[in-house]
Amino acid sequence: MSARPAPLTSAQSPPPPATAVSGAGVRSPSRLQLLLLILVSLAVLLRWLVFWDPVAEGRIRDWLHGVRGGGGRAFPSLAARLANDVPLGTRLPDGPAGRAIRAAAGRPLQGCLLVFVGGCSPCSSGQLRTWERESAAVGLRMVLFAPTDADAAARFKKDEGLTGTLVTAGAAEMAQVLNAVMAPRVYVFSPDWRLVWQQRQFGSPAYDPFLDRSFRAASGRIRP
Repeated sequence: MSARPAPLTSAQSPPPPATAVSGAGVRSPSRLQLLLLILVSLAVLLRWLVFWDPVAEGRIRDWLHGVRGGGGRAFPSLAARLANDVPLGTRLPDGPAGRAIRAAAGRPLQGCLLVFVGGCSPCSSGQLRTWERESAAVGLRMVLFAPTDADAAARFKKDEGLTGTLVTAGAAEMAQVLNAVMAPRVYVFSPDWRLVWQQRQFGSPAYDPFLDRSFRAASGRIRP
């Protein structure tokens, strides 16, 4: 018979498992990494939200204003900002931008689809190219305007595959007059340059004015 192994004494007790290490030395870095991952994820989500939602900045400001308990400067709601819209029937203002827009549209068959693109980033989804095609199909001339420089405007048109004009001179003043508080914002002018429709729905990245009932009704009433 084989001999039994001798029992372990206290001096011969086995070492602790290799995986058992001090808890304080492992958990702290793991929590820090998890926190960093959460912060990065929130930053990516916020960037996506601001990119796709034209009114995200205003919503974030409203939320921060509520978190502060109403202290500090109050940011107007979207409805309050839209209350400053110019009335329908207003003629396109004169000035550098107005003259450039009229020249770019030429003699529109049915009117002009005027689009404020602001910093242009919210429009980088191919929707402007679609709007340009849809405008031509119904006899509208699409003209863009944005307070940017000529080089940036040329790059934007090339990246978006657009053939129309992007007016930059006097665009900031035109945006103020037309209450272009977000981008993109769409306006329709008749052949005699009176405002017949302006976009009032925002927040959807898939918004298409040509699917908007109010747009179709207004553009259908335009007569050259």
